[in-house]
Amino acid sequence: LMEREWLFRTVDTWFFRDSAPFEAGEGGRAGLISLFPPMMFTLQGAIRTALALGQGWKATWNHRETSANAATLPAELGTSDDLGVLELRGPYLRYKGERLYPLPRHVLYAKDSAGQVKEFVTLAPGEPVWCDLSAESGKPIRLLKPLVKQEGLKGEDGIFITREAMTRVLSEGLLDAEAYKNHWYKNSDLWAMEARIGLERDSRTHNAKEHHLYSTVHVRPETDLALEVLESGAPQGWVEQVPKFIRLGGEGRMAAIQVVNTPQEELPEMPRLKREGEKIRFTVVLITPGFYEDPKHVVRHGPPSVPGELVSACLGKPQSVGGWNLAEGRSRPVRPLLPAGSIWFYEAGQDEETKVKELHGQCLSDKELWTSYGFDQVLIGTWSEKAGEE
Repeated sequence: LMEREWLFRTVDTWFFRDSAPFEAGEGGRAGLISLFPPMMFTLQGAIRTALALGQGWKATWNHRETSANAATLPAELGTSDDLGVLELRGPYLRYKGERLYPLPRHVLYAKDSAGQVKEFVTLAPGEPVWCDLSAESGKPIRLLKPLVKQEGLKGEDGIFITREAMTRVLSEGLLDAEAYKNHWYKNSDLWAMEARIGLERDSRTHNAKEHHLYSTVHVRPETDLALEVLESGAPQGWVEQVPKFIRLGGEGRMAAIQVVNTPQEELPEMPRLKREGEKIRFTVVLITPGFYEDPKHVVRHGPPSVPGELVSACLGKPQSVGGWNLAEGRSRPVRPLLPAGSIWFYEAGQDEETKVKELHGQCLSDKELWTSYGFDQVLIGTWSEKAGEE
């Protein structure tokens, strides 16, 4: 299928909700903070709406009419529970023409006295130790350790890296903060957060409603930052009819749409896998959020379809995602997702090497539906117990 690149750029600010409640008296004094980058659930809705609008579909925003309205959506675009003929990948961040990837969680950083990142340090599986995780497996666990001793290491704040930098990290090359200074970005380099105050008004009288003030924190992306989604499957000629602008996210904020029919971006290069005797060592890195039917099993044993034995892992804090079911007029169940950047360390027999290589860039989901949404996309890297070499 022909693959197209959809780029969304903000006209002003954006606001994307997570699963946090937003009723009267909830959210704290600071209000609800926008999630960014948003989940694919938001962007797939924008893509399907844009395609439908191009075919003459008329949106109805009255919840009492959603069922009748949903029935008029072109059949090719599916329902509230599937994407129809569409296949999506992403979303990714694209900055100054380059796609960015979340820094894998096993790469930590240290700051200097001025608060600037001065050094990146990689973690790798250490010696086996008995710990609370041993209760399930009945054997010692190889917890991760820094390959270079350094004080004050951190890894929670969001950092994004270019294809070149990700290729180096996957090959276990040392990511020099100075030499690669144009290949990694902090959140604050890419977007700013802006507090906003809103007031609900009556749609019939256009007057403000009393006691309906609310507070939100919007995201304002840099001028050169775009949200990228790869799409395939749309019927021939439909993409040329999509509108140039569409409402995206909470509060109906506008986004400009650009569709490129021949995307040139390639995934980071997969390295040669490290060998030890009859085994190969490799890593599996999530580059889109991990949406699994059985997240506990994936945390303990790794993503589906990965051969070999799981040695260790470095996973971020789960993200909660909910959403709104337009067809049924109610909230979707809240589900936990593993954040992009989570990484698993494996060992496998050399006879499994071809199968491992085939996983590079694939979506390893335990449910086919999530694959079509682009969740669970992974890259394959390598690892050893010593610092990476050129």
